[in-house]
Amino acid sequence: MTRRLSPWSETFVVNPMLLEAIERQGSRGLGTHRLLPHPVERPRALDRLAASAAIPELLAAFRAADLAANDHLLIAGSLYEPHRALVRSAFADLLTSGRIVSIDRH
Repeated sequence: MTRRLSPWSETFVVNPMLLEAIERQGSRGLGTHRLLPHPVERPRALDRLAASAAIPELLAAFRAADLAANDHLLIAGSLYEPHRALVRSAFADLLTSGRIVSIDRH
């Protein structure tokens, strides 16, 4: 119904399954429909070690950011021992105040 009432002569669809459904319904008098490539690239998978390498930078950026007192950083998942020690030492004040919430387990 929306397509029938719309003023568009051409529609771009990102979802290929939606495009198939539109074409199955018949598009006579509804203009043309084209598949548009998805605009967001799929992020490449990181292994656990590479993903956790950013923890020190993340912690430093959180401390340096001009955030409200009720903004929190959640770190979920088992930490490598060096990161666990870093959180408990250099960022102990943020951990104790509850600004950093660490769920150090799966």
